[in-house]
Order: sequence, then C-alpha cells, then structure tokens
Amino acid sequence: MRNLCSSLTLVFALVLAASPMGGTAGVRDDFSTIRAGVKAANPGYIGAPGTHFERIVTATDLRLTALVAAGAERAVLPLTAQAVPDIFIAIDFPGASLTTANGINNRGEIVGQADGHGFVHGKIGTDLFSVIEFPGAVFTVATGINDRGHIVGYYSIGANPSQGYVYDGINFVSIDFPGALETTASGINNRGHIVGSYQDASLVFHGFVYDGVNFFTIDFPGAVFTRVEGINDRGDIVGTGIPTLDRAVGFLYDGVNFRSISFPGAFRTRALGINNRGEIVGAYNTDPIPRPGDAFHGFLFDGVNFSSIDFPGAFSTNTFGINERGEIVGEYRTASGPTHGLFATSH
Repeated sequence: MRNLCSSLTLVFALVLAASPMGGTAGVRDDFSTIRAGVKAANPGYIGAPGTHFERIVTATDLRLTALVAAGAERAVLPLTAQAVPDIFIAIDFPGASLTTANGINNRGEIVGQADGHGFVHGKIGTDLFSVIEFPGAVFTVATGINDRGHIVGYYSIGANPSQGYVYDGINFVSIDFPGALETTASGINNRGHIVGSYQDASLVFHGFVYDGVNFFTIDFPGAVFTRVEGINDRGDIVGTGIPTLDRAVGFLYDGVNFRSISFPGAFRTRALGINNRGEIVGAYNTDPIPRPGDAFHGFLFDGVNFSSIDFPGAFSTNTFGINERGEIVGEYRTASGPTHGLFATSH
C-alpha cells in the first residue's frame, strides 16, 4: 500500500468529524505565499532541523543530481495528446512477498516499499535496488522522490504512530505536523515543497503542504476526510476528499481553487500523482458499496480525457506516480493475493 489508508474502505469505518485548525505556531491556514512564488529563505532547505543520522543509502546509490539553483523555476510544459500505457513491467524486490512502486522522478528513479522496508530502484533496466531504513524504525515506506534525489515517506518506531520524513541521501529529518497524532509525507517537488496528510486530536485526517518553514492545511470543501498525495513544480496538488462515507472524490488544487476529479461511473476516485504537464494518475472503484479487498483500476487523466489502466491479468491496479515522460508507477494485485509493483509506459 502507498499509505496507511491506501484502501479507502479502512476510512469508511471511521466516524469523522470536522475540526478547524487553531493558531499553532508554524502552521498557516492559507497557501497564498507559496502560490505567489515566495520562497523560503533557504530554497535548498529540506526540513526542520533534526538529528543527523548515519548514511543509510549512499549518494552514489541514489545517483543524486546537483541541487536546483536558488530561485530557479522549471519550465511549464504544455499539455500534449494523451499517450495511454501499453508496456507493463512488474517490479518485485528480491525475496519480498509484497512490493509497491510509489513514486518516480524524471530520471526514472523509483521509490516504494517491500514488506515494510523502503527502497529506491534505479531506472528500469538496471535492476538496482537500495534499501532505505529510518534508523530504529519497525517499518519504513518511501512514497516520493524528486529530481534532486530527495525522498519522502513515513516510518514508525515501536508501537508509535507514523511520522513523516525527508531523506537527502545523507540525513533523515522527521516531518511532523504540529500537534498531530500522526503524519505521513507522500510527495515532494523540485522546489523542496512536501505534501502529505496528518491526523488531528479528533481523529480527523487533513492534507498539508510544507515549504520548509510553514505548514499549510488543505481540506477539500465539504469533506469529512482529506488526504493529499502529490505535488508538481507549479505547486498543483492532488489528493482525495471523502464527502460521505461511501464516496471518494479526487481533486486538483492550484492553491486557490479546487477541481473535482471523478472517473465516469465510479463511486470512489483517488487522485494520487501529478506531473508538470498536468497529467494525473490515480485509482477508481465502481462498486456502490465499499468492501474490504475491493478491486480498483488505475487511470490517467490529461485534464480532459480519462483512460483506464489495468496491469494485464491483474485483479486490481493502482497507479501512484507519473513523470514528465509519462512513465507511471503503482501496484497490482492478482486474484491469488500477492501485490507487485508496476511500471507502465507507452511506445
């Protein structure tokens, strides 16, 4: 699973109540400064100061690129004709019973998790895996990677709730939304802005974006539950809102406006990844009654058209991430149960 609630049926069992954020230090209730392009004082900053841990994965393993120059902006790429994936490759960590591929950068480097251990995989064709373990954690999940090689995800130590992290190839830094019971980080762009979700004291989930200095809460209008999953270099954010306990709606948020994303005929749609072209991937389900183990289908949305994505022969498919080349990663499950990572692209 990409996150602790990657199956929304786990959420439908919860009794959720709205809980407005207070004036916690370091928390902002608007997103205007990021949207206006105001950067943190240190654009290379990747997280709040924290303990430096020993190197777990070397920079050579990750093939880290140089940091983007301070203030540099990535070009906004035009939306092109949608290319539906027709090449599928399974990704299985050696010896693991479960593998998911959660994120991919523009270099083709993939992050994910295998049996509770995070990993980074080199570009398809290299078959190079490197393990990512937060020191002392009982499990570590890697969810996103940017072109600098910075990785985000979440971990847990002992029986404690999950905490987010960012890893630059040398140091781990924890990411915890102030006052939250648990925090998960799910995506990072090339400006170092991190998105994820947190659970408040009322057991309600909210999305957030973190610019290295301030946290900004994101709540889908009318939802009793919000989860934020991905961010591109323009600051466009995707996620999922739960307006009722049997429905899920994907969304695109540009810092000002929300746009609902629902696959035609689906009862539940999750928007899980976005690239700089504005192409969005996610998953949808057509069963009117949510059930444990429901089959999902992946999708690609170019802003106008939806295309369904199913790994050949799979019972269920989820697509989690997409890069500028249109390369997609995710997971698929067979009828017998095993979960495998997937890579998909088009000719």
